[in-house]
Amino acid sequence: MDAGVVKPADLDVNSTEHKRAYVGVKGFGPVTWIYFGMLLGHTDVKADVHIRGFVTRAVGRKVDHDELDR
Repeated sequence: MDAGVVKPADLDVNSTEHKRAYVGVKGFGPVTWIYFGMLLGHTDVKADVHIRGFVTRAVGRKVDHDELDR
């Protein structure tokens, strides 16, 4: 609520303030942030373990979910 979100339509998945408020809650992280937005109807792709593994092999170094979330 401090970030101005009180109903689903208020969420802006591109807002750093909204994301920071969400991931600031213990147990909520960048991956669940993506799912949360998707459950509210925002289009996105979850970078799961298999996608991260593919990209890691393709670029020759470890790639984490935060890097793919750009």
